[in-house]
Amino acid sequence: MKSDEGKRRPSLLEPESSGGEVARKGFRFQDEVALSYFPRWLSYEGFTEMASELMGDLEARFFVPGIGFVREFIETKDHLVAPSEFWKEVDRFRELNEGAPGTYRWFTLVSCGLSESLHPLRNSLRRVRGGYGFYDPGSAIQDQSYADYEKQVLKYNGRTADDARFLFEMVLLEADFHNGSLGDGNFLGSVAEHLPQFSQVTSLELRKVAAKLRALLVRVNNTPLTRIEVEACFAECKGIRELLATRPVLLEVSAQPRDRLGRRIDFDWAVFFGGEERKFPPREEWNRIVEELRQTRDWVIAGRRTKRLHLAGEQRLPVFIAIGAAFPATAGFALEYENRDGIWKTNAYTDESTPPYDWTTEYVGSGESKEIAVSVGLAKHIKEQVVLDLEGRGLARLRRLHLISETPVLSDKHVNLAVENAKRAIDNAVTAAKATKVHLYVGGPAQFALFLGHRLKAICELQLYVWSRQGAYSPACRLLP
Repeated sequence: MKSDEGKRRPSLLEPESSGGEVARKGFRFQDEVALSYFPRWLSYEGFTEMASELMGDLEARFFVPGIGFVREFIETKDHLVAPSEFWKEVDRFRELNEGAPGTYRWFTLVSCGLSESLHPLRNSLRRVRGGYGFYDPGSAIQDQSYADYEKQVLKYNGRTADDARFLFEMVLLEADFHNGSLGDGNFLGSVAEHLPQFSQVTSLELRKVAAKLRALLVRVNNTPLTRIEVEACFAECKGIRELLATRPVLLEVSAQPRDRLGRRIDFDWAVFFGGEERKFPPREEWNRIVEELRQTRDWVIAGRRTKRLHLAGEQRLPVFIAIGAAFPATAGFALEYENRDGIWKTNAYTDESTPPYDWTTEYVGSGESKEIAVSVGLAKHIKEQVVLDLEGRGLARLRRLHLISETPVLSDKHVNLAVENAKRAIDNAVTAAKATKVHLYVGGPAQFALFLGHRLKAICELQLYVWSRQGAYSPACRLLP
């Protein structure tokens, strides 16, 4: 392992970074690469902006909750790449990665082809990387496959096992980029592959988009180009404008660990699902959910054209309440949640056809109280468990409100009505007690929890609780007004 002492840190003024700007007019190949990459980048919800002629030919920046931003570094070659040039680029990638650790998620080398002597390496890398995850970690097949790939790297003079590992984990190769006359074919093919929602848009309109993007690339040389600016080029064309206007930001929560840089904004909250045994983290760790949601809300406001969000996945009820509270109705957000029962939209407002929804309310205690407890049981009996939990926490004397209903929610409009009536009762209890904090316990479907958080944000401090299989509650998210 090399010492950090004396190691040069990457800089925008180093020759490798600034040389491309000087010769910019003679190199349009990379603009065509950027043009073909725009549809792929846009297919990732986290794509935020791109730049050309900074540290490399092209860079793209992606938002990931809890991490901030990760970047893709792209180097372009408009010719057949020989082994000496190939390894020079890999070494450059490694220097960047070691000089600015964590800055780049991966490095991509785009070329019109690799020399024949590099084909065995390219093919083994592609095959092993493609099937590697199919086998269990440490399995004989996985280990032997990687060992055989490593041998291909070691055949090149001076190459090491560290080179093989870096190449395997950090470098992508696109060695068949069609140079040709640099027409619109690459862009049209990329749109078809990565933006299938535009399949009905005519090639004539898409060529107009390509022309606008080309002009934009030339105009903003070495200045970041935002997602909003890229989408604006698409939005100027007939058939695309309407699609973009109705498309929400896609979010996902999961009970299992996932790739953090997937197509959706993915929250790595598997630990808060608790597994089959429902063993949850301590109270302070739940603050991570609130912070990552705040980051995501700020990113949506700054970097996206819409405040409409589409949520999918499975998690515990406090997580759904926290999501709803992070994107409140009062701030103009609209949420829709997709589960096995359909899509539930927070802006599906009640009308004459919506069935009534009534709660049985039970108040315990009177007078002013800085803290109160509220339990909401929708088709779930949680009152007794809540009372026991409060007693165990030394909060048995708190003023309490229990909301109870056996009526299931039948539609998103029905959920909104149930939430409206529950919120009114909670508001009244908070006002009567002059409370500044609510200990909130909720039992019911996820869509109800999401909608409740979406409407409750402005009440006061909320301490949420999650039910465990041990017959008790654990403190979860703490939400501030």
